[in-house]
Amino acid sequence: MARPTWDERELPILEAIAAAEDEDRFLDNDAVSTATTLPRAQIDRALRALFEAKYIIGADASTGEGSYELIEIRLLERGRRATGQWPPADDLWRHVAP
Repeated sequence: MARPTWDERELPILEAIAAAEDEDRFLDNDAVSTATTLPRAQIDRALRALFEAKYIIGADASTGEGSYELIEIRLLERGRRATGQWPPADDLWRHVAP
């Protein structure tokens, strides 16, 4: 059985992307690796999974040599909710002005 990776890998990646966006910066795979101190191979796998699950968006800069490279990585709605920037979808009504 595969071990859970969310707390050690995907969530820190999303938080690094959120922090960069707060500073008006966009990250690529190398910058995410530096920000999280996770190995590049783990970053590549996690970014692909987060992209496919629609947590993030970015421009595909892969070279076709087996690597997965994104540039200008940004959070999508699911990523913002996962990092706590936005409220959960089922709790949104509490945050709407009357």
